[in-house]
Amino acid sequence: RSFDWTAVVGWSPWRFVAFELGYMWTYFKGGRGTDKIYYTDGSMQEIDLDKVMSKRHGVLAGFTLKY
Repeated sequence: RSFDWTAVVGWSPWRFVAFELGYMWTYFKGGRGTDKIYYTDGSMQEIDLDKVMSKRHGVLAGFTLKY
């Protein structure tokens, strides 16, 4: 299961400049499985997983200069 949402408001005082401010929320949940990690030296590690959950949220801001 997973879901995410983002709410953003933007303002463009001139056609070549834009500002954005918003909030983002992301959630991921997974069941049993195997996590495979590949390293740059060519080696690999496998880790058995019983349950995985990740939740991220926070403020975001943006500035765009168009040319």
